[in-house]
Amino acid sequence: MGGHIEHANISVSDLDAGVRFFQTAFPEWRIRGSASGDTVRWAHLGTDDAYVCINGPVDPASVKADRQSGYGFNHIGFIADDVKGLRQRMLDAGYRDGYSPEYHEFRTRVYILDNDGIEYEFVEYHSDDPAERNQHS
Repeated sequence: MGGHIEHANISVSDLDAGVRFFQTAFPEWRIRGSASGDTVRWAHLGTDDAYVCINGPVDPASVKADRQSGYGFNHIGFIADDVKGLRQRMLDAGYRDGYSPEYHEFRTRVYILDNDGIEYEFVEYHSDDPAERNQHS
């Protein structure tokens, strides 16, 4: 299959406003999955094949109105074949591991940092079923 971009992961000050922005641009996009923690909510917005992961605070009113709040680009996700082999090639070349994801039945993910500390996600799916591929529970 080869590699291709699957998603971008961004942080915004207001998740609902971020979703509204992209759904205005692309009305056919839908929320494929979402969840909320104590302080952060997220939504995957797009199609079965590609999406934007948007992260925002649970309470947008509590956010400082400055550009230093950590908003913007988080990582780009690529679909790749043999991510374990890819990870080993990257480590052998001197790159470092990034985030360590939990085990998932239908996908294997690795996160690698480049020379500037920018994180990239590489995912290998073990299912062709979008419901299984996009499962986040």
